[in-house]
Amino acid sequence: MTIESPNFIIHDIRVDPPSILVGATDTARWGWEMQDAGSGANATTLVWVELTQANPGGYTVETMGLFCVERTEPLRPRALATLPALFEAAWQIKDAGWGQREACDHLRGRPIALPPYEPTG
Repeated sequence: MTIESPNFIIHDIRVDPPSILVGATDTARWGWEMQDAGSGANATTLVWVELTQANPGGYTVETMGLFCVERTEPLRPRALATLPALFEAAWQIKDAGWGQREACDHLRGRPIALPPYEPTG
């Protein structure tokens, strides 16, 4: 059985050299935040990535985090599927040299579309 599931939205962006963090939430949580006249930034972050420059001119460490209550939570595989898009957004910020405001102006609210999926188990 194919299931349509929520897409994700980039909503949490933090540019604090030497680190860049980009997080995403699902469309339901984004919508709830927007209904409350928020910016979307305070919606629960379900998945995030971070780039950290080890030293000037040095290597960059990529880390990722996932906030799901249980391993069997249906959003978990969907959140994991957003990682390539989130890393791409973080690298875009780094490569463009954007600060906090520019990064938010360009990326906050950007949807990450995911195709329908076949649940396992």
